[in-house]
Amino acid sequence: MNAGSSKADRRPSYALRDALVIGALAVAGFLLAWAFELFEAFERWSLQHEGLEVDEIFPAFAIVAPALAVFSMRRWLELKSGLSARRRTDEERGKFAALIQNSSDIIGIASLQGQILFINSAGQKIMGIESAEEANATTIFDYFAAEDLEQIRDRVLPAILQNGRPPEEHPQRRGHPRLRQRVCDQGRAQR
Repeated sequence: MNAGSSKADRRPSYALRDALVIGALAVAGFLLAWAFELFEAFERWSLQHEGLEVDEIFPAFAIVAPALAVFSMRRWLELKSGLSARRRTDEERGKFAALIQNSSDIIGIASLQGQILFINSAGQKIMGIESAEEANATTIFDYFAAEDLEQIRDRVLPAILQNGRPPEEHPQRRGHPRLRQRVCDQGRAQR
């Protein structure tokens, strides 16, 4: 079994068991019908009640049974295809999540109102954030210098929402005061 398999992959298939049960019921039904001559009794009864056209039920069943089998097979194939697509989507989502969590860059998600919803581990470490709860208690505006907030609110965020990217010219100073202080401290330590 490959490493990407899920619990659903390891569940036993019940198809063989179901086929055996259906086969056993069919054989038992045949033996009972044979022992009690049920079809002959039904035929005698249907001849006595010809006005009901009960004897036409068997040709109808002969048509409906294969049609239901085809219908069931098609639904099963659709379900199997859907599960395969979902499995692939889940695998891709897992790869994407691993990429985000293992990145050394700050990667975050915020609501349209600016509320932080997620910051990856590297981002939390760089920003000196201790937990996801602490990150969720902030907004994107907490991560920009005070002198840049007006331009961020009025130019950068509207451009991102409209075009999917910031304008060509935007504040180059980045980060929360804690981040800028940490960068300055690292620069002094390297001198």
